[in-house]
Amino acid sequence: MSAKAGRGSDQFVVRLPDGMRDRIKAAAETNNRSMNAEIVATLEKEYPATPPDIHQVTVEVLQLLGLLTVMTEQDRIKTVSEKENELRKRGVNCEISMHKNTLKLLMASGNIKYEFELQEAPPDDL
Repeated sequence: MSAKAGRGSDQFVVRLPDGMRDRIKAAAETNNRSMNAEIVATLEKEYPATPPDIHQVTVEVLQLLGLLTVMTEQDRIKTVSEKENELRKRGVNCEISMHKNTLKLLMASGNIKYEFELQEAPPDDL
């Protein structure tokens, strides 16, 4: 998006399905912004200006893997969820999940897949 938005910006006419205008208006009011700003903010989340560096994301997940080895199962699940949320806020289209001792990472609409096996988690009551 250009640094200076306004009436001189690109414009695009969109046909909205029934009820969508009302949903956008409600979301805009909730977020204290105009409907246009709400639409632009939503589009920015889905289509970030600079795509995230997949290699950097992979490095971050490998670093996370090291931390998970000393965590309880409960802490592993919470930490993985927090990392997924952080990456999504940065515009990374990914899914990270922890099932038993396996960390799964999907990126680029599922075109990049990693699975990492961890040792058994320490007991929660230590």
